[in-house]
Amino acid sequence: MATSTAQRPTAPDPDAMPDVFTQLNMWWHRVGFASEKLPPYSEACWRCGGTIRLLYFGGTCPDCDGTGLRLGVPTADYKRLIGNGEVHGVAAEPTGADASLTIANRTARLGIPIGWEQRTPAELAAISATEADKGRVAAQLYSSTAEPQEVYSITVSSAAAPEGFFESKKLLRLVLNVEQDIGLRAVSRVDTVSFGADIAWLWHLEGTVPGRLLGRPDQHNIAVHCAELWAPVDARTVVKVLLTAPLDDAQAATGAFNTVVSSWRWDG
Repeated sequence: MATSTAQRPTAPDPDAMPDVFTQLNMWWHRVGFASEKLPPYSEACWRCGGTIRLLYFGGTCPDCDGTGLRLGVPTADYKRLIGNGEVHGVAAEPTGADASLTIANRTARLGIPIGWEQRTPAELAAISATEADKGRVAAQLYSSTAEPQEVYSITVSSAAAPEGFFESKKLLRLVLNVEQDIGLRAVSRVDTVSFGADIAWLWHLEGTVPGRLLGRPDQHNIAVHCAELWAPVDARTVVKVLLTAPLDDAQAATGAFNTVVSSWRWDG
């Protein structure tokens, strides 16, 4: 059975000073471009100077992934979101039962928090049909005490893994895209956590989201707390564990989410 060997990415120093050659390279790439359209030198990519495209070749700079920013994100956001690199554990609560699921030919087991239940295979098929562009839904737990109109679930899904998915700059861009596209705001850093004898990356977001984005078109806005955990399954697949809960129930919901994370075990 394949096993994952995820490595923690080394975070660059946002306050590091480039050498003289690098400074000249940045200056040369920026010649002829309007300065107000470029990031400041303190944030600009050391290779392309922040112009996004490489001089001479016209290709997108691979160092900054075409953002023009040295860290792939604005320095202020980098400092706000980057974790300390240490691997943290998350606190577990008692579980009422176990669940088993298969992701990319690997089997995982997890504990179902007390007061939560599993969706049936038929329900999962219906969910997967509406989430076709977001990966395969492998399992979903829901709070048995939640009101029908509440968005209150822990969803496990998988997707193809782009190259370098777990690089710091790409994870931070993922968080920023959620902030920009959905309107949530990160309320934690991107932390490295223990997950099934391996590691994963976890963050929390909060805010008010249009109901249509959460499958509730009849509700104008919904105040939610979300948690996202991403982990490698194999060289080609990643798994996502997503908590979506009413903002007022954030503490209790996070306890249940942490229980799923801490109880996760891969078979083989």
